[in-house]
Amino acid sequence: AHWDITLVNDLYAFVYTGLLKKSRRGGAVQAEIAGIEQIESMRPALALQTLTAQLKAEENAEIRQAMETESPAVFLTRQHPLVQEIVHFIHEFGDRAPEELKLETPTFRTHPERLLKLLPQMCQQEEKKLAPRKFEEAEQKSDWWTNFLRKRAMTGVKYRESSRLNRTRIYGMMRQIFRTLGQQLAEQGLLATPDDVFYLTKEELFELTRKPRDVSGLIAERREKLEADKELPSFSRYVFAGQVFEKYLKPQNRTSSHNTGNQALQGIGCSPGCVKAQVLVVEDVQEIESAQDRIIVTKMTDPGWVYLLTQAKGVIAEQGSLLSHTAIISRELGIPSIVNVRGACSQLQNGDWIEMDGLTGKIRLIKEEDHAGN
Repeated sequence: AHWDITLVNDLYAFVYTGLLKKSRRGGAVQAEIAGIEQIESMRPALALQTLTAQLKAEENAEIRQAMETESPAVFLTRQHPLVQEIVHFIHEFGDRAPEELKLETPTFRTHPERLLKLLPQMCQQEEKKLAPRKFEEAEQKSDWWTNFLRKRAMTGVKYRESSRLNRTRIYGMMRQIFRTLGQQLAEQGLLATPDDVFYLTKEELFELTRKPRDVSGLIAERREKLEADKELPSFSRYVFAGQVFEKYLKPQNRTSSHNTGNQALQGIGCSPGCVKAQVLVVEDVQEIESAQDRIIVTKMTDPGWVYLLTQAKGVIAEQGSLLSHTAIISRELGIPSIVNVRGACSQLQNGDWIEMDGLTGKIRLIKEEDHAGN
């Protein structure tokens, strides 16, 4: 009944950001809406960085060893201050994960072994200080009207990210309910595995608890359909023209559009900075364990990508805007980002060297000799 406040807040953020951009006569405003204090999206990343720093300490060598050898169930019951902080992290941020608005998505809360695997990896990587940018100089040079608009735009963005984290926690509660239900139905022999619960509708599940029946055929059919759906192209929109639409398209004359020359791509620059690095194309974020020192290229991101973005040198997305999550978090992390880059995932491949400018939105594929020695 009270969910409309999120829509009002989105409108607030969009209107003031639009007015700020207009006051700049279409000029760049990326740097002016960064450095937001206590932004919720950064809290999980900062907390994870703190845990990593503590785990690296010499006095916690025994805990590092136990983390890699003990089962999560045993390790997380240890009465050690650092272990208790890890448990607290799961309690606070355990629902934040890539694709977190899908109930079937594994999270740190449902699969704590993922966190216990990530922490040692982060200990091996070069520490990157996550310090939100500050732009006091820009504020001092601006007139009162621009400062007025900037502060309200930043307030809107701050509350927008807060509502997103709260939404994530609500989905986390629902995920826990249905996973528990799946576990119980599997123990009763009504489901082959607890995860089969995600192939049934809510009504079908509740009916199954009242009137047990064999649903293995239905689940197998839906699992097969899901695999087929994964092969569908991810168009940004479908237009229906007065007839039944057949979504199982048959591609004609499919050819690779991978760049071979010194060509440029263009998008909307969302976070200033120029970097040169190798590309990591992310199609299935669940399969990516590390993005260390790479430029992430993907179709779109969601709030749960924050852990991956902390490792990257930059991020490029085919979809998004100045107020999308990719843009907001990259500005707070201080890494360049470009969104709305059409064809980025098809024109760039893993291992390509590129140069990106997060202010102008320009991306350049560079040759081997251009990055020699960098």
